[in-house]
Amino acid sequence: MAIPRDANRDKSENIAWTIIRRLGMVVVLALVFVLSAVVTIYLLIRTGDTRVPNVLGKSEAEARQIIKKAGLRVFEPVAHLNDDKYAPDTIFKTDPAPDSSVKKDSLVRLYISTGPSPNKPPQVELGPDEVRVPDLSGKTPAEAKAAAEQAGFKVEMKSRSDATVPTKTVIDTDPSAGTPVKKGSKLTINVSSGPPKPKNQNGNSNISRPPANANRG
Repeated sequence: MAIPRDANRDKSENIAWTIIRRLGMVVVLALVFVLSAVVTIYLLIRTGDTRVPNVLGKSEAEARQIIKKAGLRVFEPVAHLNDDKYAPDTIFKTDPAPDSSVKKDSLVRLYISTGPSPNKPPQVELGPDEVRVPDLSGKTPAEAKAAAEQAGFKVEMKSRSDATVPTKTVIDTDPSAGTPVKKGSKLTINVSSGPPKPKNQNGNSNISRPPANANRG
C-alpha cells in the first residue's frame, strides 16, 4: 500500500527539526565553552600574569635566582627572624605567599630563618588553665592580633624600631613565643617601625626643627 505524501512530508519535517535542534545544542555548547575560556583568560590577566614560586627551605641565593627567573624582584632588605621549623639561613616565608598570582616585575619579600629563638623556654606540660604564647614573628599586625585574640590573650600593640625587620611586621612578643601563661593574660606584640632614625653629632635624632625665632614677627 502506498504511503501518503503528507505522511512522508511530516516525517521529513520531523527529521529536519531534529537535526536543527541538535545543531542548535552544539552551537550553544560551543558558545558556552568559548565564553568560559574568555572569562578564564580575563580573570588570569586581571589577577596577575605569573605566580610566586615556592622557595621555602631554599637558601637566599637560590631563592633570588628562582624569583628572578619567574620575572619577579626581591624586596630589599630581606627579613631575618627566628623560626622553629626551618633551618637557619633558609627561607621560611614569602610575601606574597607561594603560588599567589601577581603581576610580573612585582616585589617578593623574603623571610630568612635565624633558627629557634634563643629565649624560647623549654617545652613544659601546660596546666588546665594555661596556654602557650604563639609565635607571631613575621606576621602583619592584623594577623598577629587576630591570632592572639583567638588564643584568648588581651592584646597590646607596641611600635619599635628595628634595622632588620620590615616596617609593619611583628618582631616578637612579650612574653616570648612558647611561654606558658594563664588564659586571658596580657600579650604585648612588638611591631617594627623600620630602621632607627639616624642621630646627629649631639646624639639627638636627626629631625629638622624650625629655628627658635621662626614664629617671631
